[in-house]
Amino acid sequence: MRKKASGKTTETFTDEIWKEIPGTEGMYLISNYGRLKSYRRDKSEGKIMKLAQVKGFRTANIKINGRYKSCLVHKLVAEAFVPKPSENHNYITHIDGDVGNNKASNLKWITREENYAHVIERLNEANRNRPGRFAPYAKLTLEDVKHIKNMLHLGVKQKVIAKMFCVSEMQITRIKKGINWPEVKHDENVKTITFR
Repeated sequence: MRKKASGKTTETFTDEIWKEIPGTEGMYLISNYGRLKSYRRDKSEGKIMKLAQVKGFRTANIKINGRYKSCLVHKLVAEAFVPKPSENHNYITHIDGDVGNNKASNLKWITREENYAHVIERLNEANRNRPGRFAPYAKLTLEDVKHIKNMLHLGVKQKVIAKMFCVSEMQITRIKKGINWPEVKHDENVKTITFR
């Protein structure tokens, strides 16, 4: 179903639910379809926001508690619509593997251990789809090292990482200490690892 507003066509869903994002004083709403609405300019109708994309993940720059902040859309949706099974479930996964599908029905809270298992599963899948890529003694690419640094930042054990990338633990240690690949930094905002 589509609704015309101000000369533009906006898609609407009969089962779409909107909730206020905490700390925004009613200026921003998030829906169970992963859409954001801003009331900063249009106080009565609100306006569907255009989302940015970072490494496949949808993001939005919104004002929370008086300061603008770049937020991951899937995190906003999960916090609003997906109940946490326990206090140990602090990571979010996309059930279908599509990080662009931020519907509440596609999101699930998982534990740190489940997140690691998910990383290994995704890497094994990438390994199957790219024969020979992770052959013994294969040289690491820039993208590999970015993944390694993010995994180290998340607390994944060096032994596990070394096995994933078919390199020695010493190589991972040298990367961690900045001896090898010092110019590559981990992503401060990373919460999970995605292999595409």
